[in-house]
Order: sequence, then C-alpha cells, then structure tokens
Amino acid sequence: MSGEVRGGGRELLPRLYAGAEHHVRRVWESDEGERDQGERAGAGGELRSGDESRGVHGRQTGTYYYFGGRMVKNGSAWVYGDRLGSIGKYYPYGQERPSATQNGTEKFTGYLRDAETGLDYADQRYYQPGMGRFLTADPYMANNGGSGEPSDPGSWNRFAYVGGDPVNLTDPDGRFAHCPDGTHSNGSVCLIDDPGPPPFDTILPKPVVRRGGGGAVAPSVPYQQCNRSGNPIQTTDLQFIIANYAAAVQVATTYGVPTDWVLAWAAQESGSVNSQGYGQGWGTVSQAVNQNNFFGQTTGAWNGAVACSSSATAGYACFSSFAASAAAAFSSFNGRYGNILTADAAAGDSAKQAFQDIAKAGWNPNPTGYGAGVSSAVTSIDSDLECLKSNGYLKP
Repeated sequence: MSGEVRGGGRELLPRLYAGAEHHVRRVWESDEGERDQGERAGAGGELRSGDESRGVHGRQTGTYYYFGGRMVKNGSAWVYGDRLGSIGKYYPYGQERPSATQNGTEKFTGYLRDAETGLDYADQRYYQPGMGRFLTADPYMANNGGSGEPSDPGSWNRFAYVGGDPVNLTDPDGRFAHCPDGTHSNGSVCLIDDPGPPPFDTILPKPVVRRGGGGAVAPSVPYQQCNRSGNPIQTTDLQFIIANYAAAVQVATTYGVPTDWVLAWAAQESGSVNSQGYGQGWGTVSQAVNQNNFFGQTTGAWNGAVACSSSATAGYACFSSFAASAAAAFSSFNGRYGNILTADAAAGDSAKQAFQDIAKAGWNPNPTGYGAGVSSAVTSIDSDLECLKSNGYLKP
C-alpha cells in the first residue's frame, strides 16, 4: 500500500489489520506512532477499532499526493479521475483494461486496490473487482431486521455492488450507492448538477439514489443538508431531535440544564440495536415507541406515569409523552437525579461528569462509562442541532 503525504508533507505508511469477526480496519503509521483511519462498525455507527492482536499486516512505501480526499499525483506523474473517480480504464465492474497494472494505489472509482490481495478497499468492506460483489454483507437492515428494502427485491442481495448499475453509481464507503460528483438524483436517475444563476454558487443537493445491499430506490432523503449520505440511521436521529426538541427546551428551562443534555440523556436510553448488533437510531427502543418511555425508567413510582396498554413492553413505566418521561426522570424520588444535574450544570461541570454523577447515585446499576456515553451523544446532537437550525429544518 502506498504512503500518503498529509499535513506538513510527512510520509505516512499504511498498515492493514484483519480485525475481529468480518470487520477490518486500516491504520496509518508515522514517526509519531499509529493513527486509526477508522471504521464505523459499532452500535449506532460509532467508531470502533479492529483487533490488532488477531491481525497480520504488510507494508510498502511510496509518496502519493492528495487534494480534497482524492489522489492527484502518484510517485511518477499527475493523475486524473473520470466522472466516477476511476484512475485508469476499467470494465463496468472494475476489472482493469486492457491489462492489469501495479496495485497498491487508487484505481476503480477511487478505491485503493490492495497490493497484497488485489481487492478494492471500500472503507467499510472489501470489493472484488470484476465480480460486482463485496466480500462481506451490507450492514444496512430494513423491515425489522430483513435485508434491504421490502419493496425492492434487487436490494435483498447484501453483497451486490450499487444495485447492478456500476456505469452510473458509485459506493465510496461500501454502504450506500451515490450519484457521482457533479451530479444529483431526481429520484430515479443521476442528472448533471445545475450551477444556478451567477455567481454559480447554487448547487443542487445530491441525495443517495440507492441504499442497502443491492440498492432500493430512495426518491428523497429527509433533511438532505444534514444527511448527505442518506444514512437511514442518521435520518432516524434527526427525526428524533426535531420531534422532541421543543419538549426538551421546556424541560431544560425548568430544571436549569442545557437542552442538549436532555436530548442526549434520552438518546442514550432510547437507542436500540438489531440482532446483528447494528444501531437503529435514537428513540427506537420498544418502550420509547410503545409507551413514550425515552429515559429507560423501569416500573416504579415515577411522577406522571400512566397506566400501560397491552402492547407496552413489560417491566417499563408508561408515559403520555416525551415531556412527561423527561420530567419524571428529573423530578421523581424527590428530585434525586434532577437535583444532581441542576447542581452540576450550575457549577459548570461537563456532561460527562454530570451524568457519571447520577449513574453513581443509582441511575445506572453499571455506571462505568455512562457519563462518557451521554457526553458522546451530546457532541453528536450539538452538531445535528447546528445543521438543522442553519438549514431551516428547526427553528432556533
């Protein structure tokens, strides 16, 4: 694998580790140690490293130059990608023509073609050039854990490449098929971007055309400016924020805490994972969906709790709304947890410290790392809130 010059011109030497289970990761090794290039493979899409102790690695050296995330010069010459980002000439599914050249560099649609295996590194998965197949299944699940989209049988093949349309689509990270740069989707085909009126600064949004293993058609992506990749989990998270923002503001004002604390606390308690261990987004756990219990309150003397219906998840309290569930979390048991959060907020403590404090006070029977988990959700929510407000999806 070739080296890459980044920030200051130091050469970084890539090493590939085969990670635990079917996941892999790449790290960049430099004179300052190793830096994880990263893989989104954990619940909720968080960064999770592979298992170095179980891996093997190979290494080659060389100097390659990148601009805007794309290689512009290899060790011997300037290079130029075509409309799909490919460097060189290829048959539709990535087989090099007229004959193969040396690997260890970016080739088909900008994928790095691995020198050791001849496979294309697609960030989340490896792709077998020429076959139109990834080597591991697409993690995207729909229809309560089923593959792809129920309405599109073509998406049920979780190993297929861009839904069988490699001439028009690309898949930069092995998860979602995209229209190439400079184009956008009208719901069924990719069209050239309209630069807009002078000064040509109005570029149409470029939503994902297909998603899932084989690629179900997605005519539109909600909140496109805040979800450029069309990730369905991100869509769920954004919908969670929009639906509950006003109630979170009200509760936060009442108890003197930041609004993002309220939303992050609920996100931490209401996110779910499927049978494969992949996150499904905030507000998707059954007790949140069935009984407005967004804070994980088990059956007990919670303020404002209501009688549960037959569809309620056993063992969890029921509430009339997000606001009622949030108020109960702050006020119940003589304000045991709300008082701690209010005091910590007034003292200027971080979200990590504040929520670790309530975990130790009895909120969570396994408090290790609880504050860090909520703090991570705060960071994500702050970024989402900024985007939603700046693009008019949510009133400031």
